[in-house]
Amino acid sequence: MIYNFLYASLLFAYNTALFAINSSIEASPYLNQPSGEYNVGHEEIHLINKNACPNVFFTQKNAKSFSKENTLHCNEIELVVYYPSEDRGSSVYQPIPSLVSDLKEFDGNISQRDIEQVKNIRSYAKKNTTPVKKNDFPVIFFSPGYGLSTQEYENTLTDLASHGYIVIGINSQFINGELSFNPEHIAKVIDPESEEDKKNFFRNTYSDLSYTYEFLKTKEISDPVISMINWKKVGLLGHSLGSAIVARFAYHTGICAVAGLDLTIDLLEGNDCHKDLKAPFLHVFSTQLYHQNNDEEFPYLCKGNRSANYKQVLIVGSLTNPSYSMHMNFCDYSTLQYFPAIHDALSVLEKNNPEAVFLGTGNGLEITKTINNNLLKFYNNYVQLCKLNAD
Repeated sequence: MIYNFLYASLLFAYNTALFAINSSIEASPYLNQPSGEYNVGHEEIHLINKNACPNVFFTQKNAKSFSKENTLHCNEIELVVYYPSEDRGSSVYQPIPSLVSDLKEFDGNISQRDIEQVKNIRSYAKKNTTPVKKNDFPVIFFSPGYGLSTQEYENTLTDLASHGYIVIGINSQFINGELSFNPEHIAKVIDPESEEDKKNFFRNTYSDLSYTYEFLKTKEISDPVISMINWKKVGLLGHSLGSAIVARFAYHTGICAVAGLDLTIDLLEGNDCHKDLKAPFLHVFSTQLYHQNNDEEFPYLCKGNRSANYKQVLIVGSLTNPSYSMHMNFCDYSTLQYFPAIHDALSVLEKNNPEAVFLGTGNGLEITKTINNNLLKFYNNYVQLCKLNAD
C-alpha cells in the first residue's frame, strides 16, 4: 500500500479542514464529516429478542454475557440509532477500545503516547441529543459485517443521518463487536468452529433484524426518535455478512430499496445465488472482492437475479486496479488510516505481514465519499420517493 504518499497529502488536507470545522464540534478530522444540512445525534437501545430463546451460542461459561433480566438467555441486541439532531456537538468515538486492541496487534511496540492520542478520537454524532422535531423521516436499517459493530461505520451512517435519514444499526450478541449487556462482563465475538456456526451467525443476525423491525414498527417502545419514522419509507443497508442478511430480508413487503456492500453468499441457501428481490437493489463492491469473484458470470449476481427490480452494480475504483479498494474500506478505517498513530501501526503491519493488509491503495477519503454519494443518490431515488404503503 502506498501509505506514505497518501498520508502526506491527506494530512495536509485534513489539517486545513480543521480550521473550517466549528470548534463546538471538536470531532476528529480523520473521520468523514457529514455533508448534509442536519446535525447528527445518536442513541443506543437495548432489546431482548424474545423470538430466539435461548441464544444458540449460550453456554454456562458465557452466561454472564447476558443481562440479568434475560433469564431465558435469548438473543440480545444493541441498537445504535443515528438521527437528525437540533444540537451541534460530538461524543467519544465508541469503537476506541476495539481500535486500540487492533493497533496493539498490528504493532506490538506501539507507544502509550500513540494509544492516548487514539483515545481522543471523537465522533461527529452527539450522544442523546435533541432530535429534529419532524414526523416523517425515512429509515434505513443497517446490518454490519461479522466481527464489526455498527459504530465502526460512522463515516457512512452519520452522513445519511445528516441528509434526513434515521439510521438504525443492529449489533447482534457474539457477532457484531464486543457488547456489554451486563456491567460485570463483555460479550465477545465468537470465532466460528464449523460451517454450522457460520449458519447460526446468519440465523441469529437475520432473526435480530426481523425482531427489531417488527418491534419498532408496532411501536412497542416509547422513544422520541423512533416516533419520527415514516414507515412508508424503509430502506436496508448491509456490509459483508450484513449484506446477505438485508438481501434475504428484502423479501418483506414494505421495503423500498436495498443496498449491499461487498455482498456475500446467503449461507442458508447453500449456493452463491440470491433469489429475485422485490425491491430495487444497489450492489456496491470493492475492486478486491469483485476481482476475486468475477469470472464469466459474477457468482453473486446470477442471471436469475436480473429482474425488473435489479438496478445497478457500483465498483468502487477502476477495474484495471484490483487493489484500489478493499473489503474494509467500507468501514471507518478507510479514513482513520491517516491518523498518525494508526498510519504508523498499519505501516508496521504491512511490513511484517503484507498479506494481512485490508485497505486499498486508493485515496481512502475519496473512496468513502464515492460510497456515500452513491448510497445517498440511490436512497433519495428509491426511499425518499417511495410510493409503497406501509404494511
